[in-house]
Amino acid sequence: IELKCAEHLSNEHTAQCLNYLRASDRTLCLLVNFQKPKVEWKRIVHGFPIRASGAQDASKRAGRALTTGRAHPMVHRAESE
Repeated sequence: IELKCAEHLSNEHTAQCLNYLRASDRTLCLLVNFQKPKVEWKRIVHGFPIRASGAQDASKRAGRALTTGRAHPMVHRAESE
């Protein structure tokens, strides 16, 4: 569990959790932000294969997702209201 008190959860926070998972040989991280009245969270999973859809290679899709600011394919966000 990684706790934050930030304006919003960023790609840098997600990358930090992925680095922790790689270093500790773990597969699951909960990234939680307590800055706002409604708690923001992400469930980050590492170490499971991503299936490619269509002609795109999953590894390329995952790498591009992190560099373009979109959520990583294995990151699940809480629903926003």
